[in-house]
Amino acid sequence: MNFIDKAFAKGELSINNLISRSQRILISFHASPCFIVKQNSQKKTTKQKPNLLSHYFFLNLFCPSGRSCGQFEISLPQTVQVLRGSCVTVPCSFDLKRKYEQYLNGGCRALWVYTSSSDPRLTDTNPVTGNLTEKNCTTTFSNMQRRHANTYNLRLDCNGLKYTFKTASVTIEVRDNFPPPTLTPSTLLVKNGDSVSLTCSALVPCLFHPPNLTWTPTLHNSQVTLLENRGKTPMRISVLNFTASRQNHGQISCSAAYQKQDESRAVTFSTRANIQCELYYITVCETTANQVWRKWLFNGQPVSQSKVFVITDSLNGTYLRSTIAVNQLQEKNLSSLVCFSFNSLGSDSKQLFIKSPQVLAENRGSFVHLKI
Repeated sequence: MNFIDKAFAKGELSINNLISRSQRILISFHASPCFIVKQNSQKKTTKQKPNLLSHYFFLNLFCPSGRSCGQFEISLPQTVQVLRGSCVTVPCSFDLKRKYEQYLNGGCRALWVYTSSSDPRLTDTNPVTGNLTEKNCTTTFSNMQRRHANTYNLRLDCNGLKYTFKTASVTIEVRDNFPPPTLTPSTLLVKNGDSVSLTCSALVPCLFHPPNLTWTPTLHNSQVTLLENRGKTPMRISVLNFTASRQNHGQISCSAAYQKQDESRAVTFSTRANIQCELYYITVCETTANQVWRKWLFNGQPVSQSKVFVITDSLNGTYLRSTIAVNQLQEKNLSSLVCFSFNSLGSDSKQLFIKSPQVLAENRGSFVHLKI
């Protein structure tokens, strides 16, 4: 009888015991409680005492987050940032030797200490810790001040178990400012009437008090969600969907407001979207004359058909009607746009005096009449 058979016979090893000790076990048994032999053309059945002829155990032991089971290990971010006077959540999980798991009960405490000392720190921040029986040591600290900025280790304080995890520590940085929210995409060139989607994301240092995200101007079509990145600082996300117009040109911004717990005012950080809506200007140049020709000039040079200048002509025996649409992709001075008409009898021209995109947005068309 091998050592596995002996363990089963003594009750020291069982299937349930194996399964409880590992997350994945593949066990294959080959057993022959009876077999049949032929003798003298007659079937003879010989029964033997049931036993396990062979055992094949393929044990694959593994733990969450890639850690090996049964060791003192901890998972912590290297650094977390918090606004002065606000709360902060430190993601944390741990593992320990199996023989100490029995001490993880309701009387077990999570203490945050310096590496060289077992004295508890941050006790004045009203720490709230996760369920230690599930090896969840995620802790939220409130009303963080500059004196709390330091590097800390987790210490388990249980009946029968006192242990400080020194393989990893977390550095808490207390700041007066925070990075502004991030806009995606940050720069966008759109046409009037296009459907646009903007995403605003902001750091969530404290899960109990995520920042309040607002859009300016209020377009009444946004959705806010919370994205928790495992092992990283969570993000709060707001998606804004709207129809682009000239009024959106450089006007849309996203703000993240962080509430404080030290009775000081909330702190707001904002980011403005660089949205450029294509401006265009339409001019109709009508010339009364017989057999007339027309030229559009920009900066003294003839204008040809392009994405910037779209020209449409309508001609009959007594007049020529020419329409030009100018797509204002960049800031341009259109005072040099000239309509020039001529025939065998003479010529006439008209210069436009539209100088700024603001004027262009308010007055998107004009009509000039030439007579030869």
